[in-house]
Amino acid sequence: MVTRGLKRVLIFVTDDFPGVKEIIKKLYPFADHQLCFLHMQRNLRIDLPKKVYSEIKSSLSLPG
Repeated sequence: MVTRGLKRVLIFVTDDFPGVKEIIKKLYPFADHQLCFLHMQRNLRIDLPKKVYSEIKSSLSLPG
């Protein structure tokens, strides 16, 4: 990407892989980090009780 003219990274969209946030802040201190929406949805579905997830899913208009 740098060879194609990328000068500055403004945002990273990643999964919740351990250590990613720290590396991004170290290498690109002015870039923002955002958790991928799909990974966030999966984490909510796995980590929350079904009733709570259903309430959140309906308020966020999440599919499935």
